[in-house]
Amino acid sequence: MCTIARKTLPPFDINSKIILIGDSSVGKTSIFKKYKYKDKEFNIKSTVNLNFDVSYVNICTPTNRLVGRLNIWDTAGQERFRSMVRSYYHGTNCAIVVYDISNMTSFENSAIWIKDIKSIVDDNIYIILVGNKLDIKLKSDPTTIVTTELAESFAVNNGIDFIETSAIDGCNIDKLFETVALNMYIKGLYMKNEKIIVKPTNKNCSCLK
Repeated sequence: MCTIARKTLPPFDINSKIILIGDSSVGKTSIFKKYKYKDKEFNIKSTVNLNFDVSYVNICTPTNRLVGRLNIWDTAGQERFRSMVRSYYHGTNCAIVVYDISNMTSFENSAIWIKDIKSIVDDNIYIILVGNKLDIKLKSDPTTIVTTELAESFAVNNGIDFIETSAIDGCNIDKLFETVALNMYIKGLYMKNEKIIVKPTNKNCSCLK
């Protein structure tokens, strides 16, 4: 008799759907790959339609220590895939809107991406604006870069969070996903695992608090 082995999923407490959106070539895939694989080498190809992957993150609060399962949809930024990408907005708990710090047009288009997802998903969603390619900010033409002040002002006016990252050197990559997981937990934007286990916080926990 043949037995089929089943892959055992790592234990987790909460389950969330996250979607990465933004113009093409802003680094959406690189951000997630850097988070998941850290310093390991990985290949990056232009996303066609969508990519899906899963990662796990520790969520620490003053009273609980949980494990979050992040179901991450990495979308294509090209206009020809926009209608297909929209079909995956439903049920999203968090939208990570990415722009290229050295590309003003990609930043300006962030408003379109945010409006687009809000038109399909209700207000019960956590949105964070991400300025990627921080590593080349000082090397870029100062007349074309998106300043931190401009992006922060835009985020405040739209009632969303903001962070700058580098998928090359890893700056703020872990912090981005820890911030996302913690805010979704606080706002209740997740699906509970059937047998949720709340663990007391370790005083030495290095997670975001």
